[in-house]
Amino acid sequence: MTSKQISIEACGGYHTVFVTIDQEIYCCGANDRGQLGLGNLAHQSTPQRLIDPCLIGKRIDTVSCGQEHTIFVVSPMDIPSALGAPSQVFVVGGNYYGQLSLKDYTDRVSLQELVLPFTYPMERLSMVSSGACFVFYISNKNRVYASGSNTNKQLGMTSASKINTLQAVPLVDQLGANQRIRSVKCGTFHSVMCIEDVDMEVVNDFANLVEFSTELFDTHMIAFDNDNKVDFYVCSAMIRIRCPALMNACTNEEGVVTIHGLSASAVELIHNYCVRDTILLLKQENPSWFTILLESFLFITRTNEQSQSTDRFKIMLLVKLVEMVNHDNIVIAINMLEQDRGDQDEETTWRQMDPIRKQFFEHLLAFLYRSITTNRFEMICNYASIPQKQCIRVMTQGHHFKILDKYDKSLKVPNSTLVENMMQLFRETQNDHSLGDVTLCLDKTHKIRAHKAILAGRSEYFKKKFLWTENEKNCDEILLYDEEEIENNESKRMMEELNQNGNVIQESVETEVEILYQFIQYLYTGVIQVNNSNAIALLNLWNFYLLPLNSQVCVQAQDIIIAGLNEENVLQFMNVFIRNRSTPFLALEEACIKACVKFWKRIHLRYDNKTIMNWLTQDEYMEITRRYLL
Repeated sequence: MTSKQISIEACGGYHTVFVTIDQEIYCCGANDRGQLGLGNLAHQSTPQRLIDPCLIGKRIDTVSCGQEHTIFVVSPMDIPSALGAPSQVFVVGGNYYGQLSLKDYTDRVSLQELVLPFTYPMERLSMVSSGACFVFYISNKNRVYASGSNTNKQLGMTSASKINTLQAVPLVDQLGANQRIRSVKCGTFHSVMCIEDVDMEVVNDFANLVEFSTELFDTHMIAFDNDNKVDFYVCSAMIRIRCPALMNACTNEEGVVTIHGLSASAVELIHNYCVRDTILLLKQENPSWFTILLESFLFITRTNEQSQSTDRFKIMLLVKLVEMVNHDNIVIAINMLEQDRGDQDEETTWRQMDPIRKQFFEHLLAFLYRSITTNRFEMICNYASIPQKQCIRVMTQGHHFKILDKYDKSLKVPNSTLVENMMQLFRETQNDHSLGDVTLCLDKTHKIRAHKAILAGRSEYFKKKFLWTENEKNCDEILLYDEEEIENNESKRMMEELNQNGNVIQESVETEVEILYQFIQYLYTGVIQVNNSNAIALLNLWNFYLLPLNSQVCVQAQDIIIAGLNEENVLQFMNVFIRNRSTPFLALEEACIKACVKFWKRIHLRYDNKTIMNWLTQDEYMEITRRYLL
């Protein structure tokens, strides 16, 4: 086997499975139960390529191995995982205890698909955990199914000692409404289920929001690379909140921001962190990558500024630098640190130095000390240019300093503050309208200020409006309502009717303006409260503003509506959410059809055929009738 970069590895009792970044599967070890999936029972002492027709065009998401079985979780290659691609499960190997969940106890030497009792897209597989001869499948809806050996009651069931079909774990029914399963871990004869408390009403969907629309960044910035002027645009509002030091280092003349003493590549790196929470450069093949990282690190640690956002950035940079320091660049790093000190007294600098910068400096000196004591000093490139004072410090204090590695606790990157920063930006923009570049009119009297780059990055509707609509590219104010439709608002009418019937919607129905305000705030933060009073309106907004259907908000809003379907309202939902929709809510449509089938007799007692046909298409009517008769 030639050298391959591995993305997934899994170990069973006596076998191992590898998946490369090219989605090639290799396996080796014991195969007496067919657990390698090679179609035979021959043991393999070297990795063998597993090629199976059922995996063609599939992306391997997870591999889980038991003592004598293997489970592959795959999804379509052409659908990104972030979009909630449907999962398929393939099992192979030992099945003496029914751990393959195939309703028998026969071993399999070739991959066989296992159909899970989950209803996609509302419910998807989120986790698989294998014990020696048993397995758990966990869905995103907090449901757990298990099969296999139960001799020690490791499945959490009091039933038989061997279970060959997936059965729901009853323990999950005891969970509170604000609890969810974080993980399930399995041993040889036992299992552990980790539960955590969550706020089920508030949805944090920030991870599903796309990036800013870079074409709409509001500030023209000029930086210099080796005396060459570089022009680009940045989001000054995010820089001001996430990295104030960068804006403080700029001069503003006639609307053009200029920064000196920091290369354009370093500015780009810092800006990327501010808006994307990452330190990746757009041009990662840049040979000066280490120098750019170090330049950014020196800049951000120069002022000793303390905040959660900047501390996270400092540690992220430190981790990268520690990974990259070697004999070829350590002298460059020490000399850049010395130059950045300027004319300030060395001892004063050492005492006042930012703690994270000092940590990196000590790492460099400890690296030098180890090179000297292990007779590798001559391997250091340009070692003769190391400042004399630092050489003395290495020889006298080097043994006190610590070489950092990726397992060091001090290199643990703090949690992201991007959601909190976005909330801060949204609130400050409402107090200071100069921070935004567009006014959104929620109705005739209520307005909020926003940023085009953020709105266009989150919603295809706003992207088309700001980038492709000639009249509104440079507009300062847009309407989020249509005066002609105010009195004939379908979602508002439905909420009022359903409220009167006591179905789905609570008595305190939120106003359309309140929901619009929450929606725009969601586009900034990814956080919103989804409940009975706003579920219908939010689903309408998702359709109109072309937001992703796999978002947690969309899924939860549909769940709320589905839970309240009955013979009094199901036809109204069919009419409003299914007919003439540019965005198909497939799960809601299927749930409506099932509810119609369930209540078909009562619906016909309540309404005449003419009324029913006003709400349904002929095809829908025929399909519901066909299912009802079956």
